[in-house]
Amino acid sequence: MNQQPISLAHDPDLRLSEDAMRRAAKRARAVARQTGTQLVYCYHGEVLRISPEEQDEVEASWAAEVQRRVESYSQGNAKTYTAEEVLGSYKKTPDE
Repeated sequence: MNQQPISLAHDPDLRLSEDAMRRAAKRARAVARQTGTQLVYCYHGEVLRISPEEQDEVEASWAAEVQRRVESYSQGNAKTYTAEEVLGSYKKTPDE
């Protein structure tokens, strides 16, 4: 797996895709707020529906968690996972 940030990709479409996704997400949140529509997120394999009234609180909480993880990563304290560990967390048993 390439460990370089996507912002350093050779392909200009790939390099700019992260900003495009952020703009699209921001627009989706604005439209949901204007129309009173719930936002739908997939979080750790679970579908979450967030009402417009809950958006600010949820997004602030997620932003704080992202900041905590970035700081941990920057300090070399981030835990790394193998592909098997990540994929294993999404496998469901037949009785689930």
